[in-house]
Amino acid sequence: MPSTPSARPIRSLRTAAFLAAAVLPLAACGGDSGGGSGAGPTGPTAPEVPSASCAAQTTVDLQPGQRMSLTPQQASCFKLPARSGARYVLAGFDARGVESARTGPEAAAAGEPTYVLGDGSPVTPVAVPATSRSADGAAHDFVVRAAAAADPADAFSRATPWREGERFTVRRHLGGATATARVERIVGGRFVLAVVDADGTSHASKFISDTEKALETIVRDGVPVLERVFGAARPETSAGSGQMLIVLAAWNPDQGAGSASTQAAPDGSGIGSVVWMNLDVRPGVRDGYERMDVVSYRLKVLAHELTHAWQMRYAYDAQPAGARAVSFGPAWAMEGTADLVSMDLVRRSLGVGLTSNWDWQSALRTGGSTLTYAMEPYGTRGRLAGGYMDAASFLRDVQVRLVRGGMGADDALAQVARGAVEGWYGTDAAGVRRQGLADRARAVLGSSWEPAEAVLLWTLTQAADDQAQSAELNNPVYARAADPDDEYAWKPAVDDLQAGRSFAYEVRRTPGSSFFVRLKDDGRGGTFAASSTTDGTRWMIARVK
Repeated sequence: MPSTPSARPIRSLRTAAFLAAAVLPLAACGGDSGGGSGAGPTGPTAPEVPSASCAAQTTVDLQPGQRMSLTPQQASCFKLPARSGARYVLAGFDARGVESARTGPEAAAAGEPTYVLGDGSPVTPVAVPATSRSADGAAHDFVVRAAAAADPADAFSRATPWREGERFTVRRHLGGATATARVERIVGGRFVLAVVDADGTSHASKFISDTEKALETIVRDGVPVLERVFGAARPETSAGSGQMLIVLAAWNPDQGAGSASTQAAPDGSGIGSVVWMNLDVRPGVRDGYERMDVVSYRLKVLAHELTHAWQMRYAYDAQPAGARAVSFGPAWAMEGTADLVSMDLVRRSLGVGLTSNWDWQSALRTGGSTLTYAMEPYGTRGRLAGGYMDAASFLRDVQVRLVRGGMGADDALAQVARGAVEGWYGTDAAGVRRQGLADRARAVLGSSWEPAEAVLLWTLTQAADDQAQSAELNNPVYARAADPDDEYAWKPAVDDLQAGRSFAYEVRRTPGSSFFVRLKDDGRGGTFAASSTTDGTRWMIARVK
């Protein structure tokens, strides 16, 4: 099994930064705390020009609630017929990573795409600030290493079960120094909660208590979910202990709220995992951290990291017969799935229905335990390749569509989570062949289901949520996901582009991302042109009104 390069910092849950940024008063935050732009510029009031500014490759004639996929050639110039008061949403997606997965392990897309959106007339594009870019969006909060010689200070070498009250030596996951830790509790007979002595000060007492409550919830409600999703083979830290070690320690909170470390033999066997939680993600360490000092957030972090351990167990156990190999896959699959499962457990703990059209905007403002469940729409900006909340939002969209197709919610969660670990088309990062997300979705949604089209539809669903009379374009999980009037909702890259006007905008996004713009017609119709500097961009348009 390949090791994670030691020079690469271990990062963790971007969502910690999201919640910290949400500190009251919320009005002080930007329109896109997850890194997106605000409402965006409106179409310029340039002199009117003839409605056809380029040679239309197709005509987009839609009724409200309808959508249409566009090839790159069609997107390069399409015509909207005159429809007074019509409103549209156009989505674009850099699908290079998805397309590469058709023939083998997914390759990361290189080079940042630049998009030009206009009416096709020869005007100089106005550059839109690329505030949705994120340099570390694809970093994992998870590290995998090859098994080394036995180390008495290494939890992976543990030969006997831990006992409550026991003190033991542990090697820290950052830097490798040794420390003494004490076993606070053993929950459910196999989950060991320990605290590093040097870090477990009196200031951390609430953190420890809340984490114990979160662990009790996971043992009672989360383990059955994880077993339905990934199978009955439970992960453990070492074969000798037969337990899963969870260590509470303090480190720079800029390096994450939690992490999971896994060790395995070169063939992927002998998998052992340790979960770490950062005691310094608490009030007084950073501004806004008081909003994370709730049981639901500790549950979210702990469930996310434990999902990584279950992922690696599944990645080994679900391989076909013969030579085996295990590798941690791309962020959209592994970090996205971990957030998908952990947020599902938070939802259940709060008693919120999967398709309750939940008012996340109110939760952001009132705070408390429900704030954690608002992290997903608050943090979703189309950065699919970066994983975490963006990818979880997409995967949840697929889950909901499977439920609409007749599958139970838990079965749909399992199909999506397993499919993501297996890869878009069934080849994971180690080259192992399994069923894959596409085949699992096609079994319910039909043979025409394609990942890139699904990403575009998800993007339109966020943009058009609660604005169109169409179940297909509605997000039943969260209310008003891209509410034009709410500063914390996902905003268009450019807003209110008007047919019959001369305009052009230049938009930049991170590789593997999707985005949307809003178009409107005052009754004259006109042409629109959308292009990209990279091959592999896919487009889809929907009429909202």
